[in-house]
Amino acid sequence: MSTNIRQIPQILFYTAIPQLISRVIHDNNMTSKIVQKILQRVLTRFPQQAMWPLAWLRGSRDSGRKQIGVSIFKAAQTALSRHKTVDMEGLLSRSADLFKYLQTVAKFKAPDRSKSTSFRARPWQSQDHLCEFVPPVKAALNVSSLL
Repeated sequence: MSTNIRQIPQILFYTAIPQLISRVIHDNNMTSKIVQKILQRVLTRFPQQAMWPLAWLRGSRDSGRKQIGVSIFKAAQTALSRHKTVDMEGLLSRSADLFKYLQTVAKFKAPDRSKSTSFRARPWQSQDHLCEFVPPVKAALNVSSLL
């Protein structure tokens, strides 16, 4: 079965990411491993697009899901590094900090006495500009992607 998934283009799996994510922990261990391998292949092929739906998996409160998310990202980073796409490998690595930052901003609780609809947050600090993390448009999901 795992050899058959290589014959299916990653773009077809990309459209099913939410369903695949829901099955990373499955009663059948083989199913779980295959789903994880598919998600790793999709993240490797379309890192800028796939890191967004997969980000919550890496930041999950469930330790099993979190461990799987971390391993999917690490496997994709390793594959990107082998294929000399170090910029994308580094972007995936640094995306963990961005997602932690976004979670911090999302958890902000304004004081009750405040009637303001705005707040100040510490600015994003990284060697990457936020525009580096903007996913390419749908047209970029074609055969001429990274790998």
